[in-house]
Amino acid sequence: RYGFLTQYERISTGTREFAPTLARSEWVRRVAAGDQDLELTFEVQPVAPLKVVVQTEDGTPKAAKLQVTRRGWDEHYSMPTIQTDDQGQASIPVRPVMFDIEITATTEDGLQGSIAVNLSKDFDDSESAIVTVK
Repeated sequence: RYGFLTQYERISTGTREFAPTLARSEWVRRVAAGDQDLELTFEVQPVAPLKVVVQTEDGTPKAAKLQVTRRGWDEHYSMPTIQTDDQGQASIPVRPVMFDIEITATTEDGLQGSIAVNLSKDFDDSESAIVTVK
């Protein structure tokens, strides 16, 4: 068999686990070859999503397409486009992997706006962002 296993007893949303500066040897280890079964257990805990509201300058909600990118990275590291509902609201599950982000909203009638958001690393509480389109 061949695979990788994290060094942590539990898979958690601890922010150190996602730090890109960790050496590979600190977060993976090789599973030795063998003919015996190996049982791995994964525990997944929910993470509060980021709530986004898109509105015009006078506060009118607007449906829009959202593009979420990690600031400082190129466009290849963006999430797929997300559509808000008719009230301009969307919940985005970005928090486990991206903290310093930019959200760009584009409406069907061409209005556009963006906001930079630096998300908390406390995963228990929801956060929200308002994108104003012009």
